[in-house]
Amino acid sequence: MNEHEEKTVAAFIIKEKRHRYRYLLDNNRECSKGLDRLNHCDDLDPRFIQWLGKGFDIISLLRKEGCPDQVYLISAESELDKQTLSLEQAIERTRNCG
Repeated sequence: MNEHEEKTVAAFIIKEKRHRYRYLLDNNRECSKGLDRLNHCDDLDPRFIQWLGKGFDIISLLRKEGCPDQVYLISAESELDKQTLSLEQAIERTRNCG
């Protein structure tokens, strides 16, 4: 598990599940399970969940919240996982992957 993944788990996963995510993401054989769990958002801290309407300008919202120009992706899609991209590229690429 790298620094970005560790910080993401510490910041956004509910306290009771952090140890499990750390184990899954740090274990090469189990990593895909951890990524799949992240993909389904079952253990996100509800304080950080905001449902957005269709067509919502996510880039403007993230910029308003202080999102940096470059973002690190954690993704079940292998071509996106562990990449650093501009915010705009990251949003576009993740939209294209579903």
